[in-house]
Amino acid sequence: AQAAPAAITPLCPQPMAVAEPKPPSVACVAFIGSDNVPLLIRSFPGVGSAEAGAPRAQELELQLALFSALDQVGLHVQACEKAQQKGDPRSLDTYLGLLSPAILELEVDIKVDGGSKTFFFEDYNVFAHISTSQLKILAVVKDGLCKQNQTEESVLRQMLRQLNQLYVDAASNPFFAGLETEKFRSRVTEVVEGCASRFQ
Repeated sequence: AQAAPAAITPLCPQPMAVAEPKPPSVACVAFIGSDNVPLLIRSFPGVGSAEAGAPRAQELELQLALFSALDQVGLHVQACEKAQQKGDPRSLDTYLGLLSPAILELEVDIKVDGGSKTFFFEDYNVFAHISTSQLKILAVVKDGLCKQNQTEESVLRQMLRQLNQLYVDAASNPFFAGLETEKFRSRVTEVVEGCASRFQ
């Protein structure tokens, strides 16, 4: 008698591995004028971008976090002015450090069955630099970075100084017409991405 054919075990498709979403180290940088009017808000992948049509929820949350941090900038400046009036020779440090926390809703593309969008929340912190002309540069940085790591804080300081120098160079141009140019945006991106790659 012939042996019965071996049972065929159906092949079960293996679940497709889904990459964990990786939030950007720097979600956004903003240039705010001395009158607290935004000159440029530049967001990065995963965060709503004001460049595309009507504001989305992520953009509004980002703008709210930035403007809330401006209140802390004002407190830093007032404290310095009061100290100087009392004869304290200390001047305002252009690097203001951490101003306030922020929780952002991020959006990433996860490649599953042709691609889909995933939303998740991530903790960030707003850091700031202020120039002698009262230009404020804010950076929204992933929580955990620059807090207890002097190397990362040094990188952040350098990034904010470089962004300030970009503004000085642009504003010194006799044909300066604002920061909303592709050339300036591109230079901002180069500085931020170069420094963000050095965060551990």
